[in-house]
Amino acid sequence: MFGSSRHSNLNRALLGGASVLAITVMLGADTAHAAPATTEVATLDTITATNAAGLLESNATAAVALTINTAAGAITLGANNVDAISNTAGHEDSDITVTITSSGTANGVTFAGDITVTGNTGASVIINTTTDDITFQGNISSATGLAADINIGSGGADPTLTMTVDTANAENLSIEGAIDAVDAADTVTLAVANTETGARTVTFVSAIGGVPVRVEFWKSIDLPY
Repeated sequence: MFGSSRHSNLNRALLGGASVLAITVMLGADTAHAAPATTEVATLDTITATNAAGLLESNATAAVALTINTAAGAITLGANNVDAISNTAGHEDSDITVTITSSGTANGVTFAGDITVTGNTGASVIINTTTDDITFQGNISSATGLAADINIGSGGADPTLTMTVDTANAENLSIEGAIDAVDAADTVTLAVANTETGARTVTFVSAIGGVPVRVEFWKSIDLPY
């Protein structure tokens, strides 16, 4: 057990795709799940504003590419009881790839609800952020498909970015998704926050780090080895 100082940090070089499995951050009660998103999207759509109803892909027969552009302001997707992204499509090729960027000032994206895959066993959700900090306030889960893939940074611009997992909705969270910096020159911080202040857990169930990622914890942690 590490100390519970609010500024306790773990700085680790997680190299070569080494898996860090079932890391539980002790911030607990059962993980809750939200209702599916309801705003149907299609490939090449660009999201430029907050959408509390979340993004839904239910009928794709091929990969879906979405762009989130935060130039007009910070964007929040989903809500406490509504998925941020739902992939319910039945086709094996119906991956959803979300690229987060900004044509102006980067204002950040918050996934306020869950990210779920409940369609085909071969489908997934892929999130690439090149310019913006991202925050997850819900679970990332794949009941039927593949685990999510979260890529942070840019091979050319070498940004400094943060991915935050926040138990803001007063529930335990499970993050089923590989988390990687794009290359070793990117500066990426993985932060765990607990803005609602209750006793919660965050469990990372997939690999963290194909290149170095700084892992920053804001609460005491248990790391099984």
